[in-house]
Amino acid sequence: MRIKIFLIIFLIVSAGTLMAGHDIVPGGGKSAAMSGASVTNRDLWSAFNNQAGLADVRHIAAGLIYENKFLLKELSTKAGAFALPVNKGTFALSFYQYGFNLYNENKVGLAYAMPLSERFSAAVQLDYLLTQLAENYGRKGLFTFEVGLLAKINHKWYMGAQIYNPARVKLTSDVEERIPSYIRFGTNYMFNENVNLVVEAEKDLQNKPMFRAGIDYQMVKNVYVRAGAGTNPSVFSFGFGVNMKNFKVDFGTSKHTVLGYSPALSLMYSFE
Repeated sequence: MRIKIFLIIFLIVSAGTLMAGHDIVPGGGKSAAMSGASVTNRDLWSAFNNQAGLADVRHIAAGLIYENKFLLKELSTKAGAFALPVNKGTFALSFYQYGFNLYNENKVGLAYAMPLSERFSAAVQLDYLLTQLAENYGRKGLFTFEVGLLAKINHKWYMGAQIYNPARVKLTSDVEERIPSYIRFGTNYMFNENVNLVVEAEKDLQNKPMFRAGIDYQMVKNVYVRAGAGTNPSVFSFGFGVNMKNFKVDFGTSKHTVLGYSPALSLMYSFE
């Protein structure tokens, strides 16, 4: 029975992610609560969502993420990040692992973000991707990169963009199968100090564009409630966040109309 379950999961992973490969974005609990609309965020998790947002990280920060796709531990993602501000910008080291012992995807990224002016920030990240297929079927490692841009239109309005794998790196040399390339573009508008709306789109070369929207509402001081929706596939999401001085906890879950819930929890500590 256990082998049968693993085989089924392997087929799900092969059909759903091997064809795409390394397009996992573990954006944390806040991102999950807003259906992934996070390209304009400006915190530690920008190491995954849009590295340009790291330019606004003013203190050393570290955090961990756990996401459970469709409540199957074999489809879970474990991730973490560490940010180190320096004189003219911010360095960040990030990692994630997705999958289980028969199939998993791993990524390590090293990013540098810096402000270009009072209104613009930019970043570049070098990625090492490792795919492992069972224990005796080998592994494949390769390098790629991504870039991010963030613009502050005014004190209420931000716009951001992230480009992943613009070189379209090949997964194997003898088969025309490539790591996906995609671009995310979004905008963030703060109606007031309590209400924040985010809208974004994502497009790769093979699939239809995905659209996401999320709202972040500060219910009381340091307590946030969030909700969102996305297309292709259709998902709905909700969650909450709590800020406790230097420590932040964010939880969110999305609901696929057929496959069910995918909860995510992230913990972040800032060494202020």
